[in-house]
Amino acid sequence: MNMSIRFPSIREADFKEIEILIREGMLDQHRGVHKYAVLKSAKVQLAIVIPTLFISSFFQHRLFIAIVLYLGCHIAAYLHVRTLWEKVIKEEMAEFETWQRFNRLYCRRPSDKFWVAVDTTTSTIVGTIGVTLAENSSFFEVKRMSIAKTHRRRGLAQKLLEQVLHHCQKVKREEANVEKIILITEYSQLPAIKLYQRNGFKFTRIFTFSMMAGLTKAKLRQFVKPL
Repeated sequence: MNMSIRFPSIREADFKEIEILIREGMLDQHRGVHKYAVLKSAKVQLAIVIPTLFISSFFQHRLFIAIVLYLGCHIAAYLHVRTLWEKVIKEEMAEFETWQRFNRLYCRRPSDKFWVAVDTTTSTIVGTIGVTLAENSSFFEVKRMSIAKTHRRRGLAQKLLEQVLHHCQKVKREEANVEKIILITEYSQLPAIKLYQRNGFKFTRIFTFSMMAGLTKAKLRQFVKPL
């Protein structure tokens, strides 16, 4: 696999390809959200099992009815979580509404950057990562790390992250009050979490948002690396 990491010449022609790759990566995270918010939630499981057993007790073929109801509830829960996650994606993807908006976010200041990894054999974008400096210049935030399914587990995420770390250290020498780099990732993204920890990021807190009328919560983890 031949790859190059291209920056700063993010072309407007690349914009749609970048958007699709990031959107697909975020949609993949839905499975992890469903796993932790539904399958591993005792509250959700009880909310499914108890009514299922109660309703099926009124029927002659109780086991069959219980199985149908149980599977039906899980399918409904899966679709519900997916719909909510798609709303989250829509909000997060607002920065890709226009090329001008994206360009202002990542190219307005020398401290804000966006990289793409390009498979030179196919000339397709297979990885992305961005970083922005807070308005008060106290911290960087890593954003939009996404790797194409065909190119995962090949060290590409490490190469992209190294671009960010090198850039942040360079800016740090010019902006002395920059204290840290932060990033937020979906709770179940274990390969990504291990990558961040190998590169000196420390877990600091969990963000949650309610789902299924407050019955369960989706979780996001924040990691911080001092500069």
